[in-house]
Amino acid sequence: MHRRLLLVAGEPGTRSDMGHVLSDGGWVVDTAPGGDEALALLRRCSYAAIVLDYQLPGMAGFALARSFAAILRTLGRDTPLVALADGSRALILHRGRDAAFAAAISRDDAPSRIRAILDDVATRHPGEADMSLTAEEARAAAVAIWAARGIRGLPRAYPLPAPFAERREALSLCFDLVEPEAAACVLLLERHGLRLIPEAARGLPIVALSDDLADVADALFAIDDEESWGRLASLLGASQPPADSHVDHRRQPVLRLVHADQLVAAILSSFAQSIGHAVDARDVTREPLDLAGVREGVILVDIPSDATARRAVLASVAMSRPGLAPLIALAAPNAPLSEGDAGLFTAVCDRPRHPRDLQALVEGLAALESPTVDPSLLDRGVLDDLVRTLGAATVDRLLGQLQALVEDRLAAEAEDLPRVVTCVGTAARMLGLETLSLHCSAIEQRVAGEDEVCSVLLSDIHRVAGLSIRAARALSLVA
Repeated sequence: MHRRLLLVAGEPGTRSDMGHVLSDGGWVVDTAPGGDEALALLRRCSYAAIVLDYQLPGMAGFALARSFAAILRTLGRDTPLVALADGSRALILHRGRDAAFAAAISRDDAPSRIRAILDDVATRHPGEADMSLTAEEARAAAVAIWAARGIRGLPRAYPLPAPFAERREALSLCFDLVEPEAAACVLLLERHGLRLIPEAARGLPIVALSDDLADVADALFAIDDEESWGRLASLLGASQPPADSHVDHRRQPVLRLVHADQLVAAILSSFAQSIGHAVDARDVTREPLDLAGVREGVILVDIPSDATARRAVLASVAMSRPGLAPLIALAAPNAPLSEGDAGLFTAVCDRPRHPRDLQALVEGLAALESPTVDPSLLDRGVLDDLVRTLGAATVDRLLGQLQALVEDRLAAEAEDLPRVVTCVGTAARMLGLETLSLHCSAIEQRVAGEDEVCSVLLSDIHRVAGLSIRAARALSLVA
């Protein structure tokens, strides 16, 4: 049975070449050169997968993906989106890809790889993404956690009794298993291991992994107990080499990190140091956040899975008056952001799980299109008057409310599009968003009795509103 796929790419050559590759893999391929044509096709046909050019002219892939997601929800479909990137080093081909996409492929990938990825995405059940860490990733995370507690590398441990291969492999994720002469502690796995301690290991601290050995151990360790990492680090502090402290962070490029979890901050800080960066970490549960003065570098915002912590982070970001620096959300794939929350950020990426993931993210940031400020979108007189009268923070909050209206209500009330467009246009006129106001007026005249153009109009409003609101926010801060 043939499967149908929608390919959205601006270049005719790309549509032709990718179309042949996919057709040879058993796909029936519909193509579209841009967002308007693609949205019209999406209204008429159901697809097993949709491939979007991430650098699509007019409406970038990540913005179009959000429009698709809104329409797919109203149609009751769960179609996976796949990003088409320019090259193998593009940001979205690493763990830093935009969270709107289920996977990413490159134009220079081998045809067999492209077909394999699409076959996997089309047959994968939603939410079935592999969240398990590889051994290398888990070990790197453990190194980072220990480093945050003053231990360089992994604690050197001599295990007793000798573990089987499978258990030795598991222990090696958190400990460096060595001979007794090089050990900093004895890792007691079973009680009878006490009788096996060699002379070279006598006097070393004894660490146990289960409560039933607490009476004979100096410390208990559990991988899911954050406090046990700290207790063990304190116990080994005198015999374990300290973490490097001579690095001059003032000469390192700085990544700004917004977080609500000290453990996450410790891991990302360690990753950053390993790739030659320092981290300026701000815990939003402890101090207010103000990003208005940040105009260079990049701001990484870790999005917690915990609902309460997540609300605290998102509220802090929404009220912080962000400057012109890219604002990147780091989210776990099993806890994605809503469409409205994702609109606060320049891009939504997977949380790095290894230093190389953070390196790929940093290197790929240059590929992201930085929002440009186009004064022609605005009535500067109205905007300046509002800022002077109400204050920049109030104007920014009003712009945020308008953005939420565009992102949420427009998709939810597409059946009553004229009323929603009128509401958006009124708000745009009050805020001095001249281009958006004129655009809404033109749409009001076109939409009467023309249900078939709704998808195109949704795309237009999202695009124009996004440009206008970003420009107004940036200029209101300057004003």
